Amino acid sequence: MRIKCPCCNGRAAIYSRAAVTDTVSNVYARCNNKACGKYAQGFVTQVSFAHWLDPKTENLQMALQFLLDHIPPDQRKQVLAQLQ
Repeated sequence: MRIKCPCCNGRAAIYSRAAVTDTVSNVYARCNNKACGKYAQGFVTQVSFAHWLDPKTENLQMALQFLLDHIPPDQRKQVLAQLQ
């Protein structure tokens, strides 16, 4: 997992983590960007569980999006109209 500095958006190094609940953790990190005004200063960000992914559904959605992005606009409108 990569954490970005909230000040400069550069890479930050994680040095600790503490569970807040079963699905939320506080992540302690420091900015690695020497040009940042917050260089080497620690900060806390939260990471949480959002939802499970269904690989089959996700793959299908990606395939459909790819197809819709690569067909002519008039055909795209026809396909979307049929799906409604």
